[in-house]
Amino acid sequence: MDDQTPGGVMPDGMPDGRMPDGRIPGMPYGVPQRFAPPAKTRQDKFALVALVLGLVAMFAVMIPYLGIPASALALIFGILGRNSEIRRPMAIAGMAMGVTFLVLSVLWTILLYSVVRLIGDNWDAVYQQILNGSGLPGIL
Repeated sequence: MDDQTPGGVMPDGMPDGRMPDGRIPGMPYGVPQRFAPPAKTRQDKFALVALVLGLVAMFAVMIPYLGIPASALALIFGILGRNSEIRRPMAIAGMAMGVTFLVLSVLWTILLYSVVRLIGDNWDAVYQQILNGSGLPGIL
């Protein structure tokens, strides 16, 4: 019992048996999903946190002792989040920013500590030269 006519048109007048509104008879409204989206995992969250901490570290690098923990945490969460199927690029970006800004934070902290220590040891000479209007001394 074939309902189709020889031209491939169903008795309701639409090709391929579709209803006038485009639905297939017997199918519910909406498009059935063939593939479900991947489930969110803990690694997805770690990857997102790594990216956010990497961005925070970018600004915190100029503040001594604040850029180091932010960068280190970005690196750690990036390592934990790199197994994410969805957000792997975020984890890699977080790791890259974590490593970069960790190195910069450590160098910046050492530089500032050295300058403060150098000026602290010679503070009287620096203060007198600033008062005399000759600027900073040649110790830097």
